[in-house]
Amino acid sequence: MTWRQFDEAVNSAARGLIQLGFKRGDHFGVWATNWPEWVLLQFATARIGVVLATINPVYRPSELAYTLEHSQIRGLAMIDHFKSTDFDELFCELCPEIETAHEIPFQCYRFPKRETIVRLRETPRGDMLTWNELCDLGAKVTDQAWQTAKRTPVASDPINLQYTSGTTGHPKGALLTHRNILLNAFYGGECQKLSERDRICIPVPLYHCFGCVLGTLTVRYMAQRWCLLMKVFARRKRLKPSGVRQFTAYPRCLSRC
Repeated sequence: MTWRQFDEAVNSAARGLIQLGFKRGDHFGVWATNWPEWVLLQFATARIGVVLATINPVYRPSELAYTLEHSQIRGLAMIDHFKSTDFDELFCELCPEIETAHEIPFQCYRFPKRETIVRLRETPRGDMLTWNELCDLGAKVTDQAWQTAKRTPVASDPINLQYTSGTTGHPKGALLTHRNILLNAFYGGECQKLSERDRICIPVPLYHCFGCVLGTLTVRYMAQRWCLLMKVFARRKRLKPSGVRQFTAYPRCLSRC
């Protein structure tokens, strides 16, 4: 995907969110492992001032329930499974109304603000929008509405709601602004002396600041040529043909090589 194609895909997703009624200050959650659509949503929500709540895909049911309630999200993007975790089954336990929903949006008693679910990958469901359906909705947005939405956000606006792992109690949320995360990404790249010649591999989870700030944002704003996302960790022998020059990871990842 070229940067132009990336920008167009971000715009399509952002316009789809506008058509669904999302506006500056609303919260939208993403509960998934690393997928390209995760990154597109990150930039699409930022483009129109929607706060992205990043949710750990390996949360236990109690942690997930707390985070969904605490984050006050109006929409949620999710996958259907990861390893032994059935995301559909887990979510239906927390929000049984989805089983009888016949239209979008629908109301969930436990999470009253949540109205829309978008399926990022795998099997479509009638009570969820597919990724393509979300993007197709954007065609209904007028140019005036689109231009207004893009001009609305300012640097001091909250844009990212990140949660801890919850190992010492309930997950704790940190609300970050455009300025917060962009400066972290920029200076992270400056300190590493990154340039347009670098190709970056990002195997770390996107829900964590390491992935979605020092990873995707640094790649985007330091003009790297390529960002390789991985659903699961790949060993070094799989990376050599890709021409990756930098491996953004933590020690546990490196110990597997």
